[in-house]
Amino acid sequence: MEIAEIIVKAKVKPAFSTSYISKKLNLFKPVPVICLTACLFLASPSVSAQATTPGEEKIESAKVAMLTTRLNLNSSQAKEFWPVYNEYSGRKKELRNSYRSSRKQLDDKIAANAISEDDIKRRLQNLIDLRQETLNTDKLYQLRFQKVLTFKQIAIMSSTDQEFTKMLLRQLDDQKK
Repeated sequence: MEIAEIIVKAKVKPAFSTSYISKKLNLFKPVPVICLTACLFLASPSVSAQATTPGEEKIESAKVAMLTTRLNLNSSQAKEFWPVYNEYSGRKKELRNSYRSSRKQLDDKIAANAISEDDIKRRLQNLIDLRQETLNTDKLYQLRFQKVLTFKQIAIMSSTDQEFTKMLLRQLDDQKK
């Protein structure tokens, strides 16, 4: 799926479209170009650092566009927000990958009947610890976001993240059909 399709399905309004169709359909509302440029510039180093494939880069770019539009950041907020958000996003990704890996290893060992009860107990506790670390990360970054964003923007950021993830999962599900 192309980035334009992801943006349209996410109801994100790019700030730079001047095409005849977008003007006629009144789909796009301009966002201050300076703010958008600053946001994308500040977000772009993390996009390339976190995304390893062109597909992941497109997804990250679409997410940046969606967040930029929905949060309506001013230039000073954008300058402070994106480094914190990129750090937060990277940490959450690390924890999510660690949890999935640990869970898969446990499931594989149980399926192969190659694990003791004590080892299962230890690994289950490790999974709980990873969930707790994820919660602690959310709490820590909530405090950091409060220094940059309003509470309304924090709530919008959280719901936008969830909505974006659901949208991607729906698209993957649709592609499988």
